[in-house]
Amino acid sequence: MRRLLAVPAAALTAALSLAAVTPAATAATPGRSASPSLASGALASFGAPASTVRTGLAIVARPTDGNDPRGDSYTTDNVKMKCSAHICVHWVNGTADKVADGWQDTTLTQMNKVWGYVVGDLGYRPPLGDGKRGGNAKLDVYLKDLGSRGYAGYCALERVTSNGLFATSYCVLDNDFATAQFGRPPVRNLRTTAVHEFFRAVQYAYDSDEDDWFVESTATWMEEQYADDVNTNRDFIQYGQVAIPSEPLDLAVGNGYPQFGDWVFWEYLSQRLGKGIVKSVWTKAGEFKDGGQMYSTQALVSALKNKGTFAERFALYASSNTAPGKGYSEGGSWGQAAPMEHSYTLTSGSSATDSVTIDHLASSNIKITPSYAVTGKSQRVRIDVDGPSSKSAPRAVVAVTKKDGTIARTVMTLDGSGVGHASFLFDANQISFVTLTLVNASTHYACWTQPSADPSYSCQGSSRDDNRVFTYTARSTTV
Repeated sequence: MRRLLAVPAAALTAALSLAAVTPAATAATPGRSASPSLASGALASFGAPASTVRTGLAIVARPTDGNDPRGDSYTTDNVKMKCSAHICVHWVNGTADKVADGWQDTTLTQMNKVWGYVVGDLGYRPPLGDGKRGGNAKLDVYLKDLGSRGYAGYCALERVTSNGLFATSYCVLDNDFATAQFGRPPVRNLRTTAVHEFFRAVQYAYDSDEDDWFVESTATWMEEQYADDVNTNRDFIQYGQVAIPSEPLDLAVGNGYPQFGDWVFWEYLSQRLGKGIVKSVWTKAGEFKDGGQMYSTQALVSALKNKGTFAERFALYASSNTAPGKGYSEGGSWGQAAPMEHSYTLTSGSSATDSVTIDHLASSNIKITPSYAVTGKSQRVRIDVDGPSSKSAPRAVVAVTKKDGTIARTVMTLDGSGVGHASFLFDANQISFVTLTLVNASTHYACWTQPSADPSYSCQGSSRDDNRVFTYTARSTTV
């Protein structure tokens, strides 16, 4: 994805000062979970807009350069280096950045494993070589005391290639991941931070300038694949669509976390279509010869074209978030489920009618429960939906939860005007409740219209289908 407008120099200075800094957090005591800003490298990701480097100049400095605008320069010239086949780790044995005993070896071993998993096992493109920066063309990882400043690591976009499509990068990780700062054992924190930030470096080899929601949500999803037992990515579910379904999937906030919390969307897809679906989307977004040269949401829709429509996949994902324990292999451990915007208990013959307004790539949930006296096999609940026209990709999913805990989901048929109706069993002896999920699955944008916006959405634009109204009626009937 190519951005069309450059960011002013003043904005660049602000970005360099603030982009990697998360809200202040106190150090966690051993055995106590740290706040998300310290517990995961996800919040420390640092990727300044590629549009700021169209001149070809480096926008950030390495710790060894001595003039890093974020204050991450080493204060000694006595810097050590150790390399493997693909990666070099740099560290110092003195000053506040002194590594813990042997931590440089632990980091190098872990980065080698990450490379082997992401590039070797999953088949992603490797990070671009950086010429002789750092001493050779290998990916450089610098160890610094980042935890004292409230973050765990970052991989910085450094130099954009002459064609403006890709970028080299380097990484900076904490020098010890002390449990007192991060709330988890050091190696566990290293594993999640290393894979998240390494995947950011990989992304620069696909497109130096992709949408923020896409890069961070997939990088956080990668934590789940590589370090599934650590679960720092669960810290962010409270900020994504599982907890806040009214937020668009492609929402990214510069000093916020929804783009991290929405790793769940990629987990939904990968558990049904395989892990390769995420790579397929990145290939569609890739700016290289065989890539699709698409922006994030465009690439996603294209990758799902022959796997069921995106709109239907997204609608079923939104519905599954109301009961993660049934929709995801580990969802029962998340302690979070999509909330209900409205809830009703219907007696025989009664009804409930209301309207909800839904932005693009967002949803709203309505819970309908039969009264204890609504019994018998003839009991039904009729649901009528009157949504926006089909160009806005409206969807409605009904999930019938039975007394035995099983859930049956149905995607309602809506006509070109967004109107549809269907009836479902409503016997209180068999049915616990019915959930109606109304979905705005629109991916229509006015692109490149908001290049410096915060919050941001797909293609640096704005949706053409926000604030769409859905009216619904649920009526208890008999047949």
